[in-house]
Amino acid sequence: MSQNRVTQIRPYVEAAVLVALAAVLSNIVLFRAPLGGSVTLGGSIPICFAALRWGPKIGALAGLNYGLVNFLMSGTVVGIGPFFCDYIFSGMALAVAGFFPKYPRSGVLLAQVLRLFFYVLSGVLYFSQGKSWDVALLFSLQYNLAFLVPDTLIGLYIFHQVYRSGVGKTHLIT
Repeated sequence: MSQNRVTQIRPYVEAAVLVALAAVLSNIVLFRAPLGGSVTLGGSIPICFAALRWGPKIGALAGLNYGLVNFLMSGTVVGIGPFFCDYIFSGMALAVAGFFPKYPRSGVLLAQVLRLFFYVLSGVLYFSQGKSWDVALLFSLQYNLAFLVPDTLIGLYIFHQVYRSGVGKTHLIT
């Protein structure tokens, strides 16, 4: 295989490996919320690394695959809107980190906030049936913050440790 072909394939292979790592970390559940959602061992962080390393396009592709893998592992669908918000858009939102290669910690934090936005939107779409939007928004926000804040803090801590160790600077982020 020519060197040029290897450099064309490498981003996709690395992203696939990071999606697999994200799937493994997502299955290390520290707390599972009763209506869905869980605190994991930084399951979304490898997708942020893919975005930081190869840019938002590869990050979005990795996030899409991460969302689909999560769906296949959980098999939970409560409607088409929540499906797209919970699995597709929330996974692809992690690609936002790729827009901030000079400020990776801020990029990862913004990606996690966008992930929260899509989870809250999913809850609003699901719980607003038969309720007012403001009640559904308040419930969804409270519910999702209960598990996403600890999940995000754990993920940011892991990201910080990996990045600080030099792995993120020398190998993962070009």
